[in-house]
Amino acid sequence: MGDILFLPVMARKPSQKPTDGLPNRIRYWRLQRGLTINEVADIIGMNRTYLTRMETGGRNVTIEWMDRIARTLDVSVADLLNDKQNPYALDDAEKALIDRVRATDGDILPALSAVADTIRPWRGQADVLPFASQRKAG
Repeated sequence: MGDILFLPVMARKPSQKPTDGLPNRIRYWRLQRGLTINEVADIIGMNRTYLTRMETGGRNVTIEWMDRIARTLDVSVADLLNDKQNPYALDDAEKALIDRVRATDGDILPALSAVADTIRPWRGQADVLPFASQRKAG
């Protein structure tokens, strides 16, 4: 048999996200990029203490500041939202996979969709019902 494709990001449970409980994902992305709080504060023109308070939820983050921070960290503004505000946020590995799919001519999408359907968890009777109704209609 051929090799099995395993995508570890798909196996992750929502409760295991490294950003659980954070007011936003600024710190997460800053650390992912290997930047210190001082480096980011200098780049965006903000006081380090103020940025720290934004990261920890002690200060509200305006869209203007989110935009500056996002550009510095090379992410979208949506990536800076916490998991509750943006439950479908992608990590770097997921973004890289999507970029690779988008770089193809599109023929890979049906095959990738079939792989995703194959590896997603079995939902029991809910997975059988659509097929049963197709057989009756056909």
